[in-house]
Amino acid sequence: MVIENKIDLIDKRFEHQQQLDEIIKKNKLFKGFQCSAKTGENIKMAFYTLFNEIISLSLEGLKKEQETFILKSVDKEKKQKSNCC
Repeated sequence: MVIENKIDLIDKRFEHQQQLDEIIKKNKLFKGFQCSAKTGENIKMAFYTLFNEIISLSLEGLKKEQETFILKSVDKEKKQKSNCC
């Protein structure tokens, strides 16, 4: 995620938005925000978006870990059953 600060000082905001979009595309990022710490513009939205993305990625990672664990458990059970007879 890219956060551009001090947008309250920028006269040519549209040009900066185009540059921001290029950076996001070039670096395969998911989002970019133009913010102003001075006025508070887009600060909450940027942090909410970042927080939600972190949670989403964490949940995806947990799901993959659970799937891996389940597959390993099933493989272990099959081996134990095949060795017993």
